[in-house]
Amino acid sequence: MSLIDGICLDRRSNIWTSSVDEVLRYQPDGTLIGRLSAPEIFENICGGGPALKRIHIST
Repeated sequence: MSLIDGICLDRRSNIWTSSVDEVLRYQPDGTLIGRLSAPEIFENICGGGPALKRIHIST
């Protein structure tokens, strides 16, 4: 299932999205380059942290 909600960009313009129980990462051209599974269903993501290297997930 892929219900995209939260979207953020990293410094390389890669797109990070939330998708029910995964975080998906796409190149700017739309090619899927990674996915991270989450232990539970979540609603949104955003980038942050001191060096902008963290993804915050909200449930």
